[in-house]
Amino acid sequence: MPVQKEQNRYKIGFEGEFELDPMNLFFTVKDVIAKTGISEAYIVEIEKCDSLGIIHSFEVGTGADSDVIPCGRRAQPKDCYALYITLLDEKYIEPEEQLAESSSIFLTGGLSLIGLLGLLVILFFRKKKPMSLDASVIPIGQYKFDHRKMKLSHEGDDVELTSKEADLLYLLHSEANTTLEREVILNKVWGDEGDYVGRTLDVFISKLRKKLGADPSVKIANIRGVGYRLILE
Repeated sequence: MPVQKEQNRYKIGFEGEFELDPMNLFFTVKDVIAKTGISEAYIVEIEKCDSLGIIHSFEVGTGADSDVIPCGRRAQPKDCYALYITLLDEKYIEPEEQLAESSSIFLTGGLSLIGLLGLLVILFFRKKKPMSLDASVIPIGQYKFDHRKMKLSHEGDDVELTSKEADLLYLLHSEANTTLEREVILNKVWGDEGDYVGRTLDVFISKLRKKLGADPSVKIANIRGVGYRLILE
């Protein structure tokens, strides 16, 4: 649907129903906005079409605890949703004549902010498309990773994962071949639960390495002094 703008708040509506994956949405939004540089602080909210209440939201760049993903592992069922993005330090002012043509992604003079938000939606659904048969199953090398059921499958054998192991692997895969800082991982997976200590992350990484050990093309590398990286060859 055409993007609607109210001051610094943008609404993206959809004609059809879809299943919402909060983790996928979080990293897609963050990646697109970071690469375009249109804002460093923003709020993302999801609202059901038949209600006025926000069912899911997260903030980025607004404080020390703003990057925590609430209910990050629980996908929202297939339904009608609207996506709202509020740019708190918007660096791009959309010309009025371009806003009038917001149903088009590519506008005269290049890609507009409306177009960038449209690109965000395209990337979000493109990431979901390979998993259309079962949106929760992710191929990782020779493994099939079922995030919801918290298990890894390899050549007919299933390996059970704990909730935190599943969340950790999901996060690493979302940023595959990219180094994630320790603080970022702890924040995303454990948040403010306070049930982890200094070497908790190292212990969980060690457990995941063992459970992924049957495929030598999948590695979790320790980037000394920084964090970890899931390497997929």
